[in-house]
Amino acid sequence: MKPALITPSGPVAEVSRRAAPAGADFAVTATDDTLAPYVRRGEIVFFTRDTDLRPGDVGLFSLRGRLILRQFADGIDGSAYLFALNRDMGELDEVLPPDAREGAVCLGRVLLPCRPPLPGVAPETPA
Repeated sequence: MKPALITPSGPVAEVSRRAAPAGADFAVTATDDTLAPYVRRGEIVFFTRDTDLRPGDVGLFSLRGRLILRQFADGIDGSAYLFALNRDMGELDEVLPPDAREGAVCLGRVLLPCRPPLPGVAPETPA
C-alpha cells in the first residue's frame, strides 16, 4: 500500500512507493520550518503509525485543535516536552504538565535518516 499524502482538507494523493522510505504509512507537507534543518517548509514528511515515541523521536501531534511537528521528551516530573527542532523557533516549544499530557495526541513518528539531538544535548558522534 502506498502512503497517503494528507493536507488540512484531507487525503489528496498517494505518494509513490519509490519516493517513500521503508515503513512509511502516511505523509504530510511541512507548513513551517519548525523541523529545520532536517525538514523545510514545503517538503514532504513521512511517518509511521508507531505512536510509542522514545525521547528524541519526532512526531506529529494533535494539540488544541491543530497539528504540530515536534520532538518529544519526557520530564523527570512526568511532564511532556514538545520541542521545535529549529531552535530559532523555540518559542513554539510546548510543555505539558502531567495532568495535561493527554491533551496532545501523537498521530505518528516522523521517519528521519537520523535522530536529532535534544535541545542542550550534544549530538552523538560515531565510534
